[in-house]
Amino acid sequence: MYPINYLFKNSLSPEYVYIRENLKLSLELKSDWESWGPCEVCGRDEIFLFNAFEVSCRSLLLKKLTPTIFNSTRIVPDFTEIHHCEGICNPDAEGANAGWKVGKAKSYKYRKTVVMSDGDHLTLICPESTLENNVVWKKNGMELKRGESVKPEKFGEEPRILVDTFSTLYLVEVTSTEEGNYTCLVDNIKMEQVIIFIVSKSRLFSALFVRHLLYLGFVLSLTLTCYIGGVVVACKKRYTFKTYKILKNEAKESGTEDSDDEEEDSF
Repeated sequence: MYPINYLFKNSLSPEYVYIRENLKLSLELKSDWESWGPCEVCGRDEIFLFNAFEVSCRSLLLKKLTPTIFNSTRIVPDFTEIHHCEGICNPDAEGANAGWKVGKAKSYKYRKTVVMSDGDHLTLICPESTLENNVVWKKNGMELKRGESVKPEKFGEEPRILVDTFSTLYLVEVTSTEEGNYTCLVDNIKMEQVIIFIVSKSRLFSALFVRHLLYLGFVLSLTLTCYIGGVVVACKKRYTFKTYKILKNEAKESGTEDSDDEEEDSF
């Protein structure tokens, strides 16, 4: 048993470390002896079957008493039967993140910023919540009633903020009015804060257009600089370039001029 006990105490494998450090368990293999039975020196081992609550399929005593039955039970393969449980893994329910669990945290557990343009849609679901939790959505500190839509400021307009019966927040065809600080609480625990900014499409497109123009200007300036630099270098070294006359003389010396003329005539 020593090798396994050594692993329980010293192994750095993730499972062993998890058992020791996270679950705070100390495991050890040991032998467990039952009380001594009567000494059956005359071969009367049948009493074992009356007193045994469970018998191993590969028990040597079973082989000795009933070899035919043993031949049937010993071939039963090892197997593992798994039954999956139904539920949702919630670390807070297991004691993790205790500050948020008891509602004593000063800030929200999740925070993010969303930038939207006029007419966009957004759906928000409060994290780590189920149908059994009490979820409360707020906008700028004002509670948004579950199963109701927020009345628009102007008469005749369609409501753009809605919290359905499943505590899902919908923002539909947003305008600057829907801009603000949205928060959700799960069983009075500060869970998520979403700060939403609304920008007009004309402003957004103008900003994008200006940004693309800056990129285009940078690329053109870089290309033009490289082109002018290449022209300047070529002008400075123009005397080092071979003229047509020099190339023709080199062709005569190498004997390739006649073949080139023939190709030109045939062409």
